[in-house]
Amino acid sequence: MPRVLWQTLPVGISAMLSASCLCGCASAPQRNTRESIVISAPREPTMEQVSCVLELRNGREELALTQTAAFLASERGAKLARRIQSELRRREHAVRETIAQARAELGGGVAVLRPDSKRPYADGNLVVYLAGKTNTRLLFSREEMAQLLAFHQVGDDLTTIHYTHPEFTSERLAALCNRLADLGLSVKNATLSAADLERMKTEAAARILERHLRRGGANLSERLPLVTYGLLSPPTCPKLSAALKDAAAVDRLVRSNDPDCTRALLRLVRLRAVELACP
Repeated sequence: MPRVLWQTLPVGISAMLSASCLCGCASAPQRNTRESIVISAPREPTMEQVSCVLELRNGREELALTQTAAFLASERGAKLARRIQSELRRREHAVRETIAQARAELGGGVAVLRPDSKRPYADGNLVVYLAGKTNTRLLFSREEMAQLLAFHQVGDDLTTIHYTHPEFTSERLAALCNRLADLGLSVKNATLSAADLERMKTEAAARILERHLRRGGANLSERLPLVTYGLLSPPTCPKLSAALKDAAAVDRLVRSNDPDCTRALLRLVRLRAVELACP
């Protein structure tokens, strides 16, 4: 069904169609608005140990990747959306073609491989083996890599970038970014734009000051936002500005001699994001 037509259907009709036709076997409440396939394996993977989790609208399926053909031939597998069926077959084939080489290259925790060595590193011909804290995650597209790399923050020095995905260390995700750069692969979130970096620094500075003010007993209104952004105006920090109307609170910040606090305060003052009372 064309996407535009689907979006114009009445809510009741679209809900019934999605429950009965799009993926799954019963007209139950939908679990996921977007279905996904997650492939993982042990640190030294063999084909028999690769597992698959299908996050579907109406349920969750877990199976060994070697069971793909049998599952798709089953009554439940046959009712999956064709897109999911095709993607599951593609991933099973890609793993079979690359797993031997992955075992040889995973010593550094990252292996970026092509199922078809005669084609470039393009979506549809790409498998990334990334060792995590508990297992090895297999990624098959730039989009999946971008999702992992979206978990990042700026350190209290307002310079150091840390990746904060719960399953992967910052060093491992940085190694992935370096490998992608070596291969000339462009992936969203692998590098930050100047605007994104400046925004992250501002938010980090605001969190640092909030933490110091709270420790000092300052009155911080929970009704005010920490940082706001205007369309054409610089960021503002309403919660901090309200607290910093207290000259004693400003004096404690200035006298803290904490370099992170001083750095954060100077940044927000320079951006005119906070208003200070004279101590």
